[in-house]
Amino acid sequence: MRKKFWRSTDIQTAAAKVKREDITVFLHTKSPLQHRSHFSKFQNLYAPTILLWAARYDKIIPSCCKAENAVECFQTKAATVTKELRESSLLNQHACAVMKNFGTRTFQAITVTKLSQKFTKVNFTEIQKLVLDVAHVHEHCCRGDVLDCLQDGEKIMSYICSQQDTLSNKITECCKLTTLERGQCIIHAENDEKPEGLSPNLNRFLGDRDFNQFSSGEKNIFLASFVHEYSRRHPQLAVSVILRVAKGYQELLEKCFQTENPLECQDKGEEELQKYIQESQALAKRSCGLFQKLGEYYLQNAFLVAYTKKAPQLTSSELMAITRKMAATAATCCQLSEDKLLACGEGAADIIIGHLCIRHEMTPVNPGVGQCCTSSYANRRPCFSSLVVDETYVPPAFSDDKFIFHKDLCQAQGVALQTMKQEFLINLVKQKPQITEEQLEAVIADFSGLLEKCCQGQEQEVCFAEEGQKLISKTRAALGV
Repeated sequence: MRKKFWRSTDIQTAAAKVKREDITVFLHTKSPLQHRSHFSKFQNLYAPTILLWAARYDKIIPSCCKAENAVECFQTKAATVTKELRESSLLNQHACAVMKNFGTRTFQAITVTKLSQKFTKVNFTEIQKLVLDVAHVHEHCCRGDVLDCLQDGEKIMSYICSQQDTLSNKITECCKLTTLERGQCIIHAENDEKPEGLSPNLNRFLGDRDFNQFSSGEKNIFLASFVHEYSRRHPQLAVSVILRVAKGYQELLEKCFQTENPLECQDKGEEELQKYIQESQALAKRSCGLFQKLGEYYLQNAFLVAYTKKAPQLTSSELMAITRKMAATAATCCQLSEDKLLACGEGAADIIIGHLCIRHEMTPVNPGVGQCCTSSYANRRPCFSSLVVDETYVPPAFSDDKFIFHKDLCQAQGVALQTMKQEFLINLVKQKPQITEEQLEAVIADFSGLLEKCCQGQEQEVCFAEEGQKLISKTRAALGV
């Protein structure tokens, strides 16, 4: 059975196995699409991504072959390419998971939003055509149909570039690139400016038509047109936020056309749709405020406590990896201007949560995570934000082994020391997920005091054995575990 998805480890495995002849076959044959057999080595990766990766490696090879230390040159330059490959592959994996778990309609709604934000001057009919084509390509790519994926993807890029005068003036340089490089360039190109004369809002977008009398197909088309118009007016918003607005708008219409005055109901309700944007803004403000106050490492610790409570079934390494990405997101997004901050933060959170959901699909975490992962794509992030403590979790019997400290704590520095401290934090919260902030601060203060006392002494191991046991006893008594 053909594999549909790939893991980040597949990238590293492929990188370790790749040979120059593999790369040159891809890049220097007259028609690389004919060499289907070569893709068997990389079946866990997205076909366009692996081809682009190979192309970029091919650019590295000539200069490194002339370098005094060819291996060091290649490893240094390849690290950047591999990082880009990993990030691109994670995005593709996320897209395939969304299509698989939420269906083509949700994927199309996401694509309508992205294309409408990027090509703000394009009418809905043209956006519709592009959306159907993009969805069709992704279906092939996610199934692992390599040739159809590549050929249909090339057709879309060629079409977009043939229509660049009407689509956007921001993709001119992208269309000068090779077929392999166009896609990534267009995806990352700036959004076009809003058309002149575009009304700022969509009041009474439906008019006096009865939404409840529409057929299922008519409702879908109408809501897609609403998403198109809303997206081109709000390029600063994340895709998921716009989809939450659209979902709220649909619920509003269904409710209003059961009232005596549907238009008046719509007018009042459309103002309420701002709550989805306000919730996202409040989260961004809160997260950035914490980042400015705590810094990246201590912000990660705050996320660690929160997500260990939400999903204590995750391993320490999983929790650290997830929260490290969250803290890094804050470090990146909080430096941006206000018009880019929301899309950056929500977009990154969507990817992080999406991969947690892929993990849940492979090995279920808990009912709360499962509910958030499967109920609604648009509301996935707010659902996770609302999780507090997994009430179904039963902590393991207390084990001193997880809280025994050694002199290596005194010798550790930098990331190694931070990781040890975070392991302690995770084990503490897993032992009592209902731990209060005050209790946590008290234990952390005692732990810091232990480090300071024992690391300054001569008999460090003896100190940790004696004082560490006292800390364990004090902590157990305070927490009742």
